[in-house]
Amino acid sequence: MIGLVVILSLALAGCALFQDHSDQTSEKTVQTAKTAVTAVSTVHTTDYYGRWVSDSPQVALYLSANQKMAYFQSGQKTITGKYSLKTSKNETATLTQIKFGNAELSLANATSMTLTHNDTTIKLTKDTSWSPHNGEIPTDAKVALKSSSLAPAFRETNN
Repeated sequence: MIGLVVILSLALAGCALFQDHSDQTSEKTVQTAKTAVTAVSTVHTTDYYGRWVSDSPQVALYLSANQKMAYFQSGQKTITGKYSLKTSKNETATLTQIKFGNAELSLANATSMTLTHNDTTIKLTKDTSWSPHNGEIPTDAKVALKSSSLAPAFRETNN
């Protein structure tokens, strides 16, 4: 029995001597490559689609994906109909509608836009809960300009 223990001990000791050391780490110096990050900020016509609102003055602008527009403003006649948008390189677009005329739209970010029309500038906030593809455009100004409807689901916060 003692002989068997000695043989097994020698066998294990021999295995330890011939162990594979390929998984051991060695210190290496690695030089990193220079990296550059380039942000791409491209504005597309579709970025302007949606329901844009302001509670002061009371305004609701609907721009649907199928080129239907509705502009509601407190104390003004509602303007509806087909529209066109022409974007430019500086994150602005010209909105053209036969009854409305031309207006300049300027995106500050994905949910904030400035509307300039007839020497009046209005800051609008996008209501991200309204879909330009299948959202209903109201036909009544009282519905479109209700206080609760001028408070979009998303509000921009200043941090």
